[in-house]
Amino acid sequence: MVSRRDLREDLSEESLRVAILAGLASVPVTFALTWRPVPTEVVTVGGSVSAGPLLATSLLVGVYYRNRTTPTRRAGLWTGLTGSLAMVLVTLLNTATTIGGSPEWMVVASAVALPLVVALSVGIAVLAAMIGALVGAWIATRVWREHHPTDASATDGTSDGTLRWWHLVPFYVVTAPLIVGSGFVVQSEHGAAFVLSWVAMFLFVPLSVLTLVALFIDVTAPRGGDTDWTPAVWTYVGVPIAVYGLAYAITAIQSFGYPAGWGIYAYFGALWVTSVAYVVAKRRNVARGPRER
Repeated sequence: MVSRRDLREDLSEESLRVAILAGLASVPVTFALTWRPVPTEVVTVGGSVSAGPLLATSLLVGVYYRNRTTPTRRAGLWTGLTGSLAMVLVTLLNTATTIGGSPEWMVVASAVALPLVVALSVGIAVLAAMIGALVGAWIATRVWREHHPTDASATDGTSDGTLRWWHLVPFYVVTAPLIVGSGFVVQSEHGAAFVLSWVAMFLFVPLSVLTLVALFIDVTAPRGGDTDWTPAVWTYVGVPIAVYGLAYAITAIQSFGYPAGWGIYAYFGALWVTSVAYVVAKRRNVARGPRER
């Protein structure tokens, strides 16, 4: 629990200046992507807020603070606190522009709910930024750390659980075409086949996210002296993300409708291609484990 005294002391601490300024820098971007006039017929307390700018900022803050004396979680807390000003501003504007002409009881209810909504928004922003900063520090540590440890136990991927994550990649390579293909093959909207196909498609999204995480963990895993192969994280992990962003941007510019959907489909395809390429490259370049020699 952070006390008011700690917060006051942190405000004057120079080591947290970057975290505070980064959060403030995300405010106008978040507001620009979020603020839309709301209908005035009903009082609106709160509203949806674009989380992308604050999350991206917190990731960068985590990268910046990963090797510094200031705890990354503390830096993320301040990024979230200052970045949450956009959410507070949107909440206040939505309430102010829709409360006029409302019944007295609704005005009172809105006045009671407003502090709770603001506190909840700030809390969510702080929690998300702290998690984002920790994730950013973790990603940076894995990307930039030494890939040739002296500990022989790290060469087979067992020292940090990498081997367990690796199994998701070939699993995705095999199951992705089956799951996507079932959506085209199963035409009936009734029966067990339809239910199984629907469940598989529902689980396909988290599977794709976990596969990207597994790719990142395995690509950045320590490599032993039995191979000089060092896969590029920007190729195997960056390509699916870049393809998603490119597809989203193109469809948004062309007004195809629901750009996120097109981006997700492109991401699925790019992830499958990079997963296949990685499986082939790993089998070709990495020496077999001790049990297979």
